[in-house]
Amino acid sequence: MVTGLLQDPSGRGLEVAELAIRTAMTKLGCSFLEQLLEFDQGYRGPRVNCGGGHEAKFCGYREKTVDTVLGPVHLDRGYYHCPECGHGFFPKDAELGIADSSLSPGLRRMADRLGSQGPFAQGRRDLAELAGIQLTTKRLERSSEADGERVRAAIEQQAQAVLSGTVVTLGAKELVDKLYIAIDGTGVPTVPADTEGHQGKS
Repeated sequence: MVTGLLQDPSGRGLEVAELAIRTAMTKLGCSFLEQLLEFDQGYRGPRVNCGGGHEAKFCGYREKTVDTVLGPVHLDRGYYHCPECGHGFFPKDAELGIADSSLSPGLRRMADRLGSQGPFAQGRRDLAELAGIQLTTKRLERSSEADGERVRAAIEQQAQAVLSGTVVTLGAKELVDKLYIAIDGTGVPTVPADTEGHQGKS
């Protein structure tokens, strides 16, 4: 059967075979990843620091589905609630980089790359065709914009640190008060009407 597939006169046999193998291997990897994540269910003791100076109490486990580069995986995470702050959290989510997202860090990176290249709908189609991963246009858009906002905030924070003198950059010892930007537009395509009457233009 496999040999016959590779001998397809249309020439598509190899493509069908390699995509089928990729799908099978991806499913196998997804199952392995899910089992790997089950080794640690996120229990960090009966009480943990909530981050606000109080102790949060362990309240059981909650399930979460996370889309990864290998497909969706289901994992249980220990849930902690702080009565003083009035909020709950999952330590394991923060450790895995999925505290504010249902996409894995690896898949978010792929979505961000595609989302920055053009329309989100095209990014969704490219992700499905190139990686076999199905995401809605809206999910790709939300993930890309959320990560883009985090990058913008980090850059702004770094810039403020430099401007305030908290961080000293290498190079000039004194900050430059004014910068000039020069643009050479002589090579910009023009039409005859633009060059009429200008010496040296043709």
